[in-house]
Amino acid sequence: MPGIADILCDTHGEKEDWAELKALLKLSPDASVGYGIRAGAAIRVDPDGTVAPMGRIDRLVKQGDKVRRANP
Repeated sequence: MPGIADILCDTHGEKEDWAELKALLKLSPDASVGYGIRAGAAIRVDPDGTVAPMGRIDRLVKQGDKVRRANP
């Protein structure tokens, strides 16, 4: 059963360099995307699944056994 929005995210984990989000992504399928939502920021998820940042967001992607930052 899906939640409110079908995304992987963590909030306020910037001081720990998104350790929890990285752990989640390592358990996820290859090419999974996760969003680190910094303090004071938010994201909007549109009905079509498009994610729009509202403030400073970190975007991380799983590639093989690595997780890398993929900010625009």
